[in-house]
Amino acid sequence: MYYLKKSLICLALPLVTLTACGGSSGSSSTESNGDVAEIPSSQANITTNNASELTQAVLSNSSIGNSSSNMVNLISDQISPRGAARASLLSGSEDCPGGGTLNYDMANETSGKFSFSHCELSSELSFDGGFSVNGIDITKGMLISYDAFNMKMAASALNNYQAMDDTISGTIRLSLFGDAGITSVQNLVRQHNPSGISISSNNLQMSFNGNSLLPDQASGTLTHSDYGSVNLSTSGASLLLTGEASTLKVEQQGGSYVLSLDEDNDGNFEQTTTTTNLNANDLVWAAI
Repeated sequence: MYYLKKSLICLALPLVTLTACGGSSGSSSTESNGDVAEIPSSQANITTNNASELTQAVLSNSSIGNSSSNMVNLISDQISPRGAARASLLSGSEDCPGGGTLNYDMANETSGKFSFSHCELSSELSFDGGFSVNGIDITKGMLISYDAFNMKMAASALNNYQAMDDTISGTIRLSLFGDAGITSVQNLVRQHNPSGISISSNNLQMSFNGNSLLPDQASGTLTHSDYGSVNLSTSGASLLLTGEASTLKVEQQGGSYVLSLDEDNDGNFEQTTTTTNLNANDLVWAAI
């Protein structure tokens, strides 16, 4: 099962690095007592002070959707053998390279469960908790259920990766469209454990066609435990986050993001800034 462990390492890297990118917020340094933050029911008041954090929350969830499909492709590779070789792969327990265990149980060719117990895949990366998959065929619609799936990754100055300690619970449904498009429908709660900040997605649907980090189509609600909820939509190539009385427009410009803020939902965007890392401390807003 060495190949399986190696594949899971390859899976974790894009998932962790994408969800951890973008710089840290001022509130993310707060220590948590381990409790899940209460998710507010009110809509967010989007401002120049929290626009970057809300954008990061949305992009992190889009990364979870794309990386989840990679995970299922890796699982599918593991159950492709037939006969005696296949039977030996259906269930079992393996020691992880740095300690802990990986347990796997494939009920059949289209469903299975993976669980991790303090599984250290390397000195910098570890998993706990688990996930199950029903329908390993995203052309027909595949459901992944995360069960307190915890990922820890050390910071890397060489690759500019932040340290990560996130726990994901809930479901994500994936399906293909066209030649290369993928749609995810998420009902997830993702907690950043060091800060206690939670991000909740409610029927959050995002469709991607290509390599853009911004969805071509988006709908549903994402809620930040500090700021409240935003409704997602798209207009042309722009992603729109709509709060209680303000709207944030997110666009890609080369390797940078352009954020534009309509502070009173009158259809006019009064403030704009351009950023590559979404670090709130580095943003310079200017009147349009």
